Amino acid sequence: MADTDINGLSLDEYARYGRQMIQPGWGLEADDRLNPHVNYDPIPEPLLPSTAVSLLKGHDLILDCTDRPATRYLVSDTACSLAIPLVSGAGISTLGQWSVYGPPGERACYRCVWPRAGASQSCADAGVWGPTVGIVGSAMAADALAVLLESYEPGLKCLQLGGSPMVRTVKPLDEEAEEYAQLCAVETDNGYAQGEDGERISAAELQTLLQSGATVVDTRPPTEFAICSLPGTTNITLDEILKRPEDVPGDGEVTFLCRRGNDSQIAAAKLRTVGRIARDVRGGLVAWSREVDEGFPVY
Repeated sequence: MADTDINGLSLDEYARYGRQMIQPGWGLEADDRLNPHVNYDPIPEPLLPSTAVSLLKGHDLILDCTDRPATRYLVSDTACSLAIPLVSGAGISTLGQWSVYGPPGERACYRCVWPRAGASQSCADAGVWGPTVGIVGSAMAADALAVLLESYEPGLKCLQLGGSPMVRTVKPLDEEAEEYAQLCAVETDNGYAQGEDGERISAAELQTLLQSGATVVDTRPPTEFAICSLPGTTNITLDEILKRPEDVPGDGEVTFLCRRGNDSQIAAAKLRTVGRIARDVRGGLVAWSREVDEGFPVY
């Protein structure tokens, strides 16, 4: 669990922050205190394409409370193949959505409503309000009870804190035949350029390059560059590089750096289109703070 997820926890859950909540005796104590008459059966195994069917089969209802888009498709595809209804929800910033999907023949599946996974945003980058995930989670619990009581009314619920109305219900799409040959495909295109072996370097290798006086370009916006930067780096934004890659100074190799190692991949790929040699730093400044200088500020 990342530090940026803490504000999405209830007060009681702060006590178990930092623990693996799924481990027996680690994190379920609070749930047991709230209702000792419920039987909890923790499964300390990762949900993977190779394990999803065996882990989820035999259940009456599945609730997907994950925050990774690829995992949502994995859970939904598995639920459809097992004909188990699925309650799925998500929240980012002040926005949230939740609904009940499947089983086939009754309701549309997650993939019917959201055909393709787009580039995902982390809570650290996009931010998330605690009330957002609190509302989504409580509403998912209510819908789960409605499904079990056979009183659920179909609809995709969209939340916008501060909006009017705050919650909108969208009429669900009719179920469409889906091709599940790629059942449980976890790897999806995240919209980023993908660096090849030899085109990406580690934070430790960057340290050596900086000491040698190599050309290192920081692609972050000027405001972020002003907050913190590495000595010896030059600030040229990603937008500038994409518009005029030929204007990047120097004739030799250029190494690109950004906050997390995503924009730098795009910058390096663009520079290579004009015949230049370019590499980027895997993990960006976050990796630098983790692997080289723990005192370097991470924001």
